[in-house]
Amino acid sequence: MNARVATVDRFVILNGTLCGPELWTGFERRLHSASLSFEYPQITDGRSVLEIARSIGASFPAAERNWLLGYSLGGIVALEVARLFASRLAGLILVCTNADGQTEEKDRALRERLDYLAARGLEPVEVDERFASLRGLVER
Repeated sequence: MNARVATVDRFVILNGTLCGPELWTGFERRLHSASLSFEYPQITDGRSVLEIARSIGASFPAAERNWLLGYSLGGIVALEVARLFASRLAGLILVCTNADGQTEEKDRALRERLDYLAARGLEPVEVDERFASLRGLVER
């Protein structure tokens, strides 16, 4: 008899400054499932974005599907985690990661990061009907 191992989707949510897990209560409630887990590591536990990203990425078990959601400052850290640990991610979600406006230089840097991730199998996706119920939550 073969034992079947359940796949767990692990959502690691990196908050912005002065934000806590309570910000994501509605998100968790809408996605609640026995096959989902949610974690909220602190992004202040390190001296640099690189140090924090290494610590967070090192905690990703290869056997689980790791989804990384970065909000505001957490999005900056999430991009670095994705750059360092792309092979351990099922997906990357960025929310409001640029509070001070877009420039050509920032556009170019973002394209470079996205190209880097795409070359490692993490293609950007459009929000589609699978996530339509979350659209209102994200826009509030």
